[in-house]
Order: sequence, then structure tokens, then C-alpha cells
Amino acid sequence: MASLLSDIKNYRSVHSEVSRRTDGLLRKRPGGVSSFFRFFGYILYSWQLMAEEKELIVFAVLQWVTAAVGIYMFLAVFAHPELTEYWRRIIVEDDESATAAMELSLFFWSVICIGIVALPFSLFSSCMAVVHIIHYYE
Repeated sequence: MASLLSDIKNYRSVHSEVSRRTDGLLRKRPGGVSSFFRFFGYILYSWQLMAEEKELIVFAVLQWVTAAVGIYMFLAVFAHPELTEYWRRIIVEDDESATAAMELSLFFWSVICIGIVALPFSLFSSCMAVVHIIHYYE
């Protein structure tokens, strides 16, 4: 018990030291109505950027296409007739091990779909930033 109390005191001292050293580094954002209007100001700024830099629209559309392809890949499994019949049989028979295998296979399929979509999606996001930086320094 004494060790736990000393660990808690040590944590508090480390926490206060980190807070003291980083106090000026982190800007404090006001909440409430001003942050609500600031959000819409950022939206207006992003629309202005898209009006100036047409490439951003292309990359945004490509992100939407990538997301749609990922959703289509995930849902295509449910349209396969053999798998659908197999899953229907598992549900009717109420076999717990088969149900667990089905859930695990769906989990891994969703992870694969997300992994496949993540790379092009992140590339398009980084292209947006690069386009903005290039136009900023021209």
C-alpha cells in the first residue's frame, strides 16, 4: 500500500512538472459560441482554398471514390450466395463455434478492407497538403 501511495505522489509530481513546462506550448482554445463560429470560419476558409486550388477538389473526389470502393468491397461479401447460405445455416443451427468463426472472419475481412482503403486515402490527403504548400510558396 505504501508503494502505491509513493507511486501516486511520484505521478503527481511528474504530471505537475510536465504541465508547468508545456504551459506555453499548448494554446488554450476557448469553448462556447466563439468556437462554434470559428468552426464555420474554417469551413469558409476551406471552400475558399478549393476555389483557388482546383486540385483539392480532384483529391477530395478521389477520397470519396476510395471510400465508396472500400464500402463496396466490404458489402460484396454479403452478396456472395454460397457465403450467405452458409451463414444462414449457422444462424439456424445455433452453433457457437461456427458463429464465432463467422464473426472472426467478418472482423478480419473488415480489417483487410480498411487496410486496402487506408493507403490511397492517406495518399490523397497528403496530396492535398502538398498542393496547398506548393501553391503557398509559389
